[in-house]
Amino acid sequence: MLKLNLGAGRIIFPLARDHVPFREHLEPLPETVFESGWINVDKYAMPGINETVNLFQFPWLRSSNGSPWNDNSVDEIYAAHILEHVPHSATVAPGMPLGWSKQYRAWCDDLDGFFVFFAECYRLLKPDGLIYVRCPFGMSYPAISDPTHTRYITPGSFGYLTGQADGQAPFDYHLPFEFQQSGAISFRFVGEWAEKIKFYSEEGISNLLRTVPNICDELRITLRAVKEKNK
Repeated sequence: MLKLNLGAGRIIFPLARDHVPFREHLEPLPETVFESGWINVDKYAMPGINETVNLFQFPWLRSSNGSPWNDNSVDEIYAAHILEHVPHSATVAPGMPLGWSKQYRAWCDDLDGFFVFFAECYRLLKPDGLIYVRCPFGMSYPAISDPTHTRYITPGSFGYLTGQADGQAPFDYHLPFEFQQSGAISFRFVGEWAEKIKFYSEEGISNLLRTVPNICDELRITLRAVKEKNK
């Protein structure tokens, strides 16, 4: 299997079960992060990083050979606390292979960087490949504090990645991909809310998240790439 840990920083996969760094920040974790097959990707060549890549320039060019990863070559992607940093204006990567320029210039000219990021993930993922996303909850102090954050993300943000292809959404950004949510969205509730939330119904939690700031500081969602097996 080939799996990409995007914006890995100091969190190098696979993790050892008996030594999870920043445990209180990372857990719970999907089982896959303890298994083999990971390529750790970051802009900076820190210890444990396998490929240094500017993830805000597209396509993603590997430092090892200067080439993009192949279409439909990746089984899983882990993207933790990177989406909130993606610029709205995407840029093409200098030195991309011949023949790639037209497509990527069109994406970068026509789409918000959020969508170009997911278009690149979609291109790389195999059919039914998964992307595990973690990001600050948009209505939280951590989300609004970091001056490098470019956007505030809520569960509704991911609705723009799903449902357009079959006409379920009233808008159409003409996105070159389709994802489906896999499993339920989870949240990291903070302070007294970590206990109080247990007494709320699903509808009650949803209402709280939309109306009360700072009850949770992180959301987690898994998306599945919807594409034909022979593509």
